[in-house]
Amino acid sequence: MIRILLASLLGAAILCTNAARGSAGFDTRGLDVRPDSKITVVYVSAWNCPPCFAWSKRHMAAIEASFEWGHIRWREVAAYSYKDTGYDSRWPQDLKWVRDELEIRRGAPRWAIVLDDRAVWYSAWAKRSRWEVTWQAVQTLVSAKMGGKSPTPPG
Repeated sequence: MIRILLASLLGAAILCTNAARGSAGFDTRGLDVRPDSKITVVYVSAWNCPPCFAWSKRHMAAIEASFEWGHIRWREVAAYSYKDTGYDSRWPQDLKWVRDELEIRRGAPRWAIVLDDRAVWYSAWAKRSRWEVTWQAVQTLVSAKMGGKSPTPPG
């Protein structure tokens, strides 16, 4: 129970910090975004998660067709159950630190954004608008990486 509370507080702190940074919900002040930065979006889904299937059907084609797709690494962690999204064998070795740092144990869909080796965004399905705000964060990071030249307007 304490872990769930701490994870909720950490997620809320990341969201509140980023929401306070700019009107789009995220900006890059304080982040070292360079042309060679690696932006990784970690999508946590589950095999028994109807919202995950609906989200993928609604958004994945547009994401893959976007300008940003060519400038990010997309990593999906598909758990067996939304009740245990932290199941160790479902997480690639190089992403387990993200799961552990953000205390991802239950619930899907979820998204984390990693800039180089730092988790800079974490969002859960608590509200449907969370994905839109997460995508704005991706767009903002890609734009910063490209020197402000992203053709996709935020929002």
